[in-house]
Amino acid sequence: VVPLEGDQVLTISASGTAMPEPGSFEVPSRLGPAGALAEVQVNGWFEGYTQVFAGVAGDPRPFRVFTLTHPPRLVVDVTD
Repeated sequence: VVPLEGDQVLTISASGTAMPEPGSFEVPSRLGPAGALAEVQVNGWFEGYTQVFAGVAGDPRPFRVFTLTHPPRLVVDVTD
């Protein structure tokens, strides 16, 4: 159980991810709030998988997921 601020929880699981360079990012790490997100917790990386939980304020909201390059990254866009 990961306690988060917010009324809904969006679970994000990404495969094929690499661990960050040592010392560049500590996990678990809590981020937020920002817009519709009450809180985000990056749980960590294990064997190419990254696990993130996002606490969303209010009613369930539409979201979209896509990738960008330069640098490569996964974007989860939650409507505000």
